[in-house]
Amino acid sequence: MDTEGLIPLEVALMKRVNSSPASPYIVQLIDWFDHPTEYVMVLERPHPCLNLVEFCESQGGKLTENKARSVILQVVEALRTCQARGVLHRDLKPDNVLIQTDTLQVKLIDFGCGEFLTSTSYKGFAGARLFNPPEMFLQNLYIPVPATVWSVGVTLFDLVCGSLPFFSREEIIRAKLFFREKVTTDCRHLVRWCLSPNPANRPTLEQIVFHRWFQ
Repeated sequence: MDTEGLIPLEVALMKRVNSSPASPYIVQLIDWFDHPTEYVMVLERPHPCLNLVEFCESQGGKLTENKARSVILQVVEALRTCQARGVLHRDLKPDNVLIQTDTLQVKLIDFGCGEFLTSTSYKGFAGARLFNPPEMFLQNLYIPVPATVWSVGVTLFDLVCGSLPFFSREEIIRAKLFFREKVTTDCRHLVRWCLSPNPANRPTLEQIVFHRWFQ
């Protein structure tokens, strides 16, 4: 719960990120209702849409780089909006991104693991473990921007290769990348940069947007 407003934290986070001007890349909270044992949120639902896992399956298991480029750019813009409005999503993965199949516009969903953004690091896991960075496993440390960028890198790899880059704690800590599919040099560079083992060596969200792969 958000102790100041006495509303569920997820609702408070969504109200914050949905503040004006609304981002086209973040799902809109229409209303919410409190019940004794749960709360219910009414969210916009683009039509026709799939989550990114389903969409990749419909495309033969992975996306072309052109489609992946469009998706990732929109996802990063959504995350930049979250950051600017003091919200940390903490669970970026293809399951939590909707894509409107006729326009390829995406929307970030599910703030259930989110937090209000602070300047400090966070302790403990949140979201999908295979999308968490090495420092979480080594130091139980979640540094907001570098950890978010790591999850962008994992997501991009998944979109263009059709599988996750790492499948265990040990593989994440080693952070050795093997591209099983043909991927352009610029795309590989961006993925490797986002998945730098040292969080200090990862790009910011702004640097991702200006990477040459998007030019």
